[in-house]
Amino acid sequence: MTRSFDTSTPLVVANVLLVAERRRRITRGDVAGFLDLLADLPLAVAARVTVDDMSALVGLGRDHALSAYDAAYLHLALQEHPPLATRDRALRPPPGARVSLRSSPGE
Repeated sequence: MTRSFDTSTPLVVANVLLVAERRRRITRGDVAGFLDLLADLPLAVAARVTVDDMSALVGLGRDHALSAYDAAYLHLALQEHPPLATRDRALRPPPGARVSLRSSPGE
């Protein structure tokens, strides 16, 4: 099964890798290995964000005190109903939403 993610996710992942490499937490080889692993996963970028989507993101952000980035993940989960993994307690589906939430270890 292919999993979708919002259009900002590749930029977020790339930034995390760059920052971790600059801080010498990982090596260039680690980055390359991680990107190879990602390439093997059945992932797809969700459709482009429309003005209607932006309205929904702003609404979710307001209602749940989320950043636009976190609201985008929640919005996608509400549309496609995949499991939502997070360590962010604020990033919870609205009551009654058909989204399964799986928290990361250590929460």
